[in-house]
Amino acid sequence: MPPHPYFTNKELVATGTATGLDEGKSVLVPSLVEVWRTAPYLHDGRAKTIREAITTCNPGDLRGKTSSLNNRELEDLINYVQSL
Repeated sequence: MPPHPYFTNKELVATGTATGLDEGKSVLVPSLVEVWRTAPYLHDGRAKTIREAITTCNPGDLRGKTSSLNNRELEDLINYVQSL
């Protein structure tokens, strides 16, 4: 099935990364359309860049397997996300 035109499933998801008062709570999966306009990222704004959101703020590959990407693959992914 092709991706939703807004590049989101519009679901509430327990990401496992929420802390403090948000710990254990689910968050709404946002659209990736024009995501470059919406920094900072994640539900609490802890990722200042898309790179940070998919690398340092993705411990244990909880939100996609990004830890094994080489620099070129990571740049390709970032460029793709920014092109939506």
